[in-house]
Amino acid sequence: MSNEDRQELPARVDEIARLFVRIADERPAVLDALHALLRALAPTETPTHSDDRPASDSPTATPVDAIPNEGGIAAQEERAPETGPEVTTAPAPRIHVEPTPEAKRGLEALMERFGSLRDSPGLGASGSASAQEVLSSRWDDDIDEARRLARLLRAQSRRLRSIRLAAHDGLAVPPVDHVLANARVDDWTADPTRVARLAARDLREGERWYALAARAAAEVGDWLSEHPEADLGFQRTPDALRDRLQCLANAQKGIYSWIEQVLGYGQSCGVQHQAHLTLKGWISRDYFGVYLASGMVLAQRITSAERDETVRALQRFELEHASNEPANGAICHVPAVEPQPAAAPERFDSVHAAFLAARAVQTDGLVVYTERAEDSAEDSAFKRPEEVFDFLEVLHGIARDLRNGLLEGRRLDLVFAERGFKSKPCAQSTMKRYRRFYHMVFEGSEVDLSQHVTLGSRNQNTCMSIHWWHDKANRRFVVGHCGKHLPNTLT
Repeated sequence: MSNEDRQELPARVDEIARLFVRIADERPAVLDALHALLRALAPTETPTHSDDRPASDSPTATPVDAIPNEGGIAAQEERAPETGPEVTTAPAPRIHVEPTPEAKRGLEALMERFGSLRDSPGLGASGSASAQEVLSSRWDDDIDEARRLARLLRAQSRRLRSIRLAAHDGLAVPPVDHVLANARVDDWTADPTRVARLAARDLREGERWYALAARAAAEVGDWLSEHPEADLGFQRTPDALRDRLQCLANAQKGIYSWIEQVLGYGQSCGVQHQAHLTLKGWISRDYFGVYLASGMVLAQRITSAERDETVRALQRFELEHASNEPANGAICHVPAVEPQPAAAPERFDSVHAAFLAARAVQTDGLVVYTERAEDSAEDSAFKRPEEVFDFLEVLHGIARDLRNGLLEGRRLDLVFAERGFKSKPCAQSTMKRYRRFYHMVFEGSEVDLSQHVTLGSRNQNTCMSIHWWHDKANRRFVVGHCGKHLPNTLT
């Protein structure tokens, strides 16, 4: 490094620190990546060279000819002439340049954005956190793609349900929702003449196929989230992911078969086409590199055996996400000390409907419902949505009492129990192992979703969990998950 470069280095450090602070302020989406970078680059103590003696006087001097020639011609030009005496030298000592006070303050401001990073032992230090715990997944893009596909498939399932309910009530076909409209796919339901030909039982069957495909796509995304550093590719991708891809292949075949049956040969569905194209990209030899026994062709019928196999496989995956021993891991819904008024039967036909109803009536901002929570509610197969609405009402009531100062000095877990639900924080081992599931970015900062209740047990039809963050400063609850039981160390 030249003297000029050494003089400019403090200014560069200062500039980089200011740039990182600006990025952290203006682009909250990169906070997690910066978090990982700082953890990896946190300074550690390294030996410094205090011996200023010339290299020729060093007792550890090394002959130039013994130094690997990594610098090509430039390195050879630094050697002593062949006619002169033999010259020995030692590798140049590392130069330590002290950052300017402005650079230190800039770095300190950035570090403050990530909490206690100053306590990090740095890269390679004993006891440091595993890189897998803090680094973003190498499959982030595919996780996002799986969840976008699941959202699109769920939207089409909801679309068929809304058409069926409108026909039952003698109403006009409802307009296409924003998810389908923004996807800009060839949507056959946009043609009222096609929709009018379908009986209620046909629409219900279509709902089930789209919902089944959405569950399969969500399972692919969940598996990748749980294995962020998995080494995937030809002959490396495990059977667990291959089985989930096969479920998606079968489900999109089921959509094709259903459309052919109810609309006639030659009809197409842009949503099914999108599922097929996404799947083809994933299974290619240069990507996940798996072979699927079926589902490789766009226009392919499903067999009854494949349908039954897909349903069984998805049920098996659901069991992997739910605790079989609620006393040891899950937190079950318990009877209220003071019974609440009985709810009207069958107010909601899904968790998503209950979620939307709660959000619609709670307009005071005491409970914040995030997009991530809505996505999980859409994907939930929980068969008792009334309980979901009841809990969200209780959550809102507790937030209101906190805001009004009626719960000062009281333990919130006891307050929840008094109102019919048992809440509990997640185990630290679970939070650490499944970090991606139990943390989220909210308003520019990472928050944890440790506090939760679990309704029921066993599988996705009879078990789900609702997770939230208590924003004490603003006296509100932020709901981050409302659906399938999240993975824990017991499952």
